[in-house]
Amino acid sequence: MSRLIKTGTGTRLKDDSWLTMILVQSIAATMFILICQASAFGQMGSLSAYSDSWASDDGTIFSSGVTADSYNSYGHTYWTVTTLTSPSGRTSSATSSQSSGYGAYTRAETSLTGDWDNLDPGDYQTESDHWMCCPYMGGNPFSPTQPSQGCFPSSRTFLTVNKGASVTCLPLHFITLDECIYDKMDPCDVKCPRDRITVARIAIPDTRCLGYAQEIRIWVKDPRTGTVICPGSGLTRFSDTMCFQCQELEVVQ
Repeated sequence: MSRLIKTGTGTRLKDDSWLTMILVQSIAATMFILICQASAFGQMGSLSAYSDSWASDDGTIFSSGVTADSYNSYGHTYWTVTTLTSPSGRTSSATSSQSSGYGAYTRAETSLTGDWDNLDPGDYQTESDHWMCCPYMGGNPFSPTQPSQGCFPSSRTFLTVNKGASVTCLPLHFITLDECIYDKMDPCDVKCPRDRITVARIAIPDTRCLGYAQEIRIWVKDPRTGTVICPGSGLTRFSDTMCFQCQELEVVQ
C-alpha cells in the first residue's frame, strides 16, 4: 500500500507494503505454532499418553508407554520411547514405530528379566517420552537427531512398581506311597505364602522325600491401589537343610 505524505520540503511517496507482509507472516507463524501446541496438549481431548507396568511369575518386570491421537486432523507424527530402570541400576529401553494416521497409535514395550538368585527387589521406574512432530513447524520425524525443529516430547509420564518376594518354609508333613506332602510352618507372616506343596515321589531322585521345601513367590505392588499381586506359581527347592522361618525379601521404603 502506498500513500502520499506531506513534509516540510514537499510531498513524498511512502510504501507500507513491507509492513503488511511482515504482519501477515507473523500472524501465519503464530497460527501454525498455536495449531501444533493445541494438538500436542490434547486438542479436542483426543491425545492420550500414559505408561504401564506389570510382572510375570518368574519376576520379569515389563513396562510400556502409549501415545495416541484419535483425532489427528493435523497429520502429526507420534512415537513413544519407554525406559525401565531397576533398583540396582539395570536399564532397558524401547522405541515404538511412528504413526501419523487419523487415529494415530504407538506403543513401546520393554522388560528386565527376573533372576531367582538375584531378585533385585525394590522400586522399578518406568519413564515414557511421548514424541510429536508438527508438519506446520517443519517437523521431520526422520531426522537422525531428536529433538529437532518441530519435533519434541509433548509430554512425559512416570510409573513406579515395587517388587519383592515371599519365601515360605514348608517342613515335610507326611509321606504316602506315591507323594511327599509339605505344609507351611506356623507362623508364616509373608505377603504371598504357599500353604501346601505335594510332589510325586517318582519325580524325586531315589524317590526319597527330603525334609524341607522352600518356595519363592515374586510379587509386585499395584502402583494405583497399593495392593500386592501374588503370582500363580513360584520356584520350589527341596533340601534336608532345615529352614527356620518364612521371610520377605523386599526393600522397605
